Amino acid sequence: MRPDSFKQAHAAQDPEDTEYLKNRHSRRPFVVLPLVLVFILTAVSGGKVQCEKTADLTAIPALRSSSLPSLSEKNILTHLKYLASDELEGRATGEEGGYLAADYIADEFKKLGLLEPGSADMSTTEPGAAGTSTAGSGTRGSKDARHGVAETDAKSARNARSDKADRSDNYLQRFDATIGVRLGEENSLKIAFPNGLGTVESTYVCGEDFIPFSFSSTGSVLASLTFAGYGITSEQYGYDDYSKAALNGNVALVMRHEPGETDSSSVFGGKTLTHYADLRYKATNARDHGASAVMVTIDPLNHTPEEDELMKLQAREGLGDCGVPAIQIKQHVAEAILRAQGLELRELQARIDSLRAPNTITLPSVRATLRADLVKERRNVANVVGILTPRGRKVSEYVVVGAHYDHLGRGGESSLSKEGGIHNGADDNASGVSAMLELARIFAAKRDSLKRGIVFIGFVGEEIGVLGSSFYADNPVVPLEKTTLMLNLDMVGRMREHKLYAAGVGSSPVIKGLIERANVSPSGGNQTSSSEKLDGTAQAKEGASGSLDQGDGVAPLKIETSESGYGGSDHFPFYGKNVPVLFFFTGAHEDYHKVTDDWEKINVDGLASVVGLSSRILADLVFTDMPVPFTRAAADTVGPPGGEGYGRGFGARFGIVPDFGGEPGKGAKISGTSEGSPAEKAGLKAGDVIVKFAGKTVTGLHDLSYVLREKKPGDKVEVVVLRDGKEIIFKAKLDRKGAK
Repeated sequence: MRPDSFKQAHAAQDPEDTEYLKNRHSRRPFVVLPLVLVFILTAVSGGKVQCEKTADLTAIPALRSSSLPSLSEKNILTHLKYLASDELEGRATGEEGGYLAADYIADEFKKLGLLEPGSADMSTTEPGAAGTSTAGSGTRGSKDARHGVAETDAKSARNARSDKADRSDNYLQRFDATIGVRLGEENSLKIAFPNGLGTVESTYVCGEDFIPFSFSSTGSVLASLTFAGYGITSEQYGYDDYSKAALNGNVALVMRHEPGETDSSSVFGGKTLTHYADLRYKATNARDHGASAVMVTIDPLNHTPEEDELMKLQAREGLGDCGVPAIQIKQHVAEAILRAQGLELRELQARIDSLRAPNTITLPSVRATLRADLVKERRNVANVVGILTPRGRKVSEYVVVGAHYDHLGRGGESSLSKEGGIHNGADDNASGVSAMLELARIFAAKRDSLKRGIVFIGFVGEEIGVLGSSFYADNPVVPLEKTTLMLNLDMVGRMREHKLYAAGVGSSPVIKGLIERANVSPSGGNQTSSSEKLDGTAQAKEGASGSLDQGDGVAPLKIETSESGYGGSDHFPFYGKNVPVLFFFTGAHEDYHKVTDDWEKINVDGLASVVGLSSRILADLVFTDMPVPFTRAAADTVGPPGGEGYGRGFGARFGIVPDFGGEPGKGAKISGTSEGSPAEKAGLKAGDVIVKFAGKTVTGLHDLSYVLREKKPGDKVEVVVLRDGKEIIFKAKLDRKGAK
């Protein structure tokens, strides 16, 4: 699972982890807002909120779960132990362990007799018509080809080898994805200093004196420099480093963080850093003020020389660039630049901090020649899709059951471990995949009773931007209008005190009733048989607190609900396309995104409880044809970028639903608009790509967030979108957060 506020809202179960997440940026010498943390602003609002209307389910026949096979903790643990083993090396997207996990899920689907995407027996709809890449070619490709970084290599990998055609590769929904960035071979920085009547040039070394940021554009610049303080423009705080100087194509030299960082009375949130300290914000703000490139250096009064370390490339930040070359330079480089004009970095910072006023200075006699060279790493990756339908009979509707199988590999920037090593991700999300596979086994045994089909999906790339679910939502195996509901299982292995969190209950008026019906002890069946129940010595010990009854998959559980379908997991792209969603999650814990998230700490009893509850909900959905209408949750007071809370500045709302499958660096693609929102009223619609907003260039969702933070309800904005390859201009009047 990606860090989002639904998870953090319940992290009080583990105060230490909550504090770490809360303070993680203040502990680091840099502040970066990667896309993963953007979800902090988009997540569901916690709490027990009433739906607008709860449907009457009394007309639906009694639960059919009594006819289901017993669930097996033994099976669940078998899946869990393999998926969370060191052999899979943390299941990173685009790495060998991730491919092994995909193979395992596909093999399990094949054993259960699930249909491959595009099967002629699948549905009444044209097989595979809804997607451009609904299945693999039957060839997995060699390891070298699958790991190729070039886009052309990734495409050719699909047909690279034919000796594994007997494997379960036709369950793979393949696509090419950018999974990160790496340094190219042509990064360079030269500074020409005045020397008498001429100049002298100093050459600096990449990796020692400077390094490109992961979100930098690739490109070369030759220009003079302008020192622009902290590089901040804030109407909210009455501060603008660019108010007294035009960059006119100069390179902007700015400091990290923000004025008054150590002053509790600072208007910039006191000692708590605001989003204006975000490095990517500084780069885009400089770009919007006419900079040709950006250099960022340490603010020496508040940070020690030991903190003046070069930042490692961060994979997610490289998924979309900021539009100009952006590099970090060491303090000694910045000091050399400023001293060439008789200036001192510490004195400049002291003046800004003491006066709370900009001190922007053009440096005409110093010129920079720089090149940022980043290579986007491409991989051919895959969702794993298996379809369950009754034999000899076609169905017209489906329920999707999904769980992401990827994790962090050996760590990276999303790791919260101080030490390196394999991040096995037992809870995140081997637990969800194990639950999904057990549900597939249970319902495969009753396939001939189905009135709706079930599409089981192991999603790839959730940890780096819900890539797999976004791709599926754009290229569904079953048309989304035929998809009744999407059930997402993410981090369901660490239940405590019988608590389960359920999000998305407001996305259909029937969901709350389904949960209430299922969260009772069934009259029989679908419990763990005595032969399949783990004995006390075989069960996971650490963190296990579920009772024997809960281990039997018997309710009731203590379920805390949230209406909204937004949030940082794989249900979100479905909700954005008006599919009802239900997201189960057992809560945060101290091993989240750490090397210590191992299978021994899984509460197998609690995990079985989630499977039991899910099976009873699914029974109502797939053994009947009860209607499941979609509704936009009444509690969407915290929403997507430009929606009810994302980047809302002084409370302004635009009201778009983002599409995370958009092309990085090419604008902010949307999958829809909120009902009655300014975006809807202006005329925006699904598929539009926002390229300018209120006069500011938009290269991605980050840019849109930054612009919206500066807006107020009632502000009128001009919005430029690409639609069918043509630019269209819309005018919108922003309204207030929570407006209907």
